Amino acid sequence: MEPSSQKTRTTYKVSKAKLIIAVGGEWDEFAAQNDGKRALSRSVIGRPIWDFVTGAPTRMWLEALFQLAELRNEPVERIYRCDSPQLKRVMSMRISPEDEKVLRVDNELISVEPLEKKVVIRHHSRNPDTTIRMRCSICGKIKVGEEWNEPVELTEDNPAGIIVAYTVCGSCKQAMPKSGSGKIRRSGESPDL
Repeated sequence: MEPSSQKTRTTYKVSKAKLIIAVGGEWDEFAAQNDGKRALSRSVIGRPIWDFVTGAPTRMWLEALFQLAELRNEPVERIYRCDSPQLKRVMSMRISPEDEKVLRVDNELISVEPLEKKVVIRHHSRNPDTTIRMRCSICGKIKVGEEWNEPVELTEDNPAGIIVAYTVCGSCKQAMPKSGSGKIRRSGESPDL
């Protein structure tokens, strides 16, 4: 993957109660570029971070990272995907305790590359006739049978969009440090994104 020539950075701060208390960097620009009007700063400040996290496994993953940073009183860094329909984007998230009441979360674009085909992802509805696939919130891959695949591999069979529910795949779960291990995976040690 080629590194992006433009390093997009966004920041948010959460209180002990996990309310978003500030955003910074290129937050509003990134939201606007990605049709995220509901994610503009005026819409997120004062709201729980969990209003913007989809899926219980993803929430537990992020909560574990928050707790790890708080308990160790040191930064925790993870790599994750943040794709758009036309772009594969790999980002780094660094969670740092500012003090005992505030966590700062810095996100930086590491690399971006165009997808060979447009990929439309839709969150599942309650329609019983819909085929719902599991998508990892961290690496962005979609489960088909027992395999986790890149979304672009599924576009021909799903031209109107791939219907997903969010989870965290086994590889991304394994990237979490074991309780009491003292090891924190850093950039480059995460699953293949």
